[in-house]
Amino acid sequence: MYSVRFGENVAWNPNDRIRVTHRFAFMPNIRDTGDYRWRFDLGLAYPVFKRVTLNFNVVDEYEATPARRVDSNDLQIQSTVGFVF
Repeated sequence: MYSVRFGENVAWNPNDRIRVTHRFAFMPNIRDTGDYRWRFDLGLAYPVFKRVTLNFNVVDEYEATPARRVDSNDLQIQSTVGFVF
């Protein structure tokens, strides 16, 4: 299977503390356009201290023809704490 990747990355700072990121990728199969995958990421980062950040992410992955007994859609909601060394 050969596929092509079309994507976009966007970063936005609505104020001096909050950072919003967005990524989208669409990957169609070259030989069969009905077979495709896409991934959507949305992230929010908020610095608590100079070197500590709270992060909230939503990731949605979709595959048109998944493996047997595997869901075609995978939604993840993540929260993390980031440390800068």
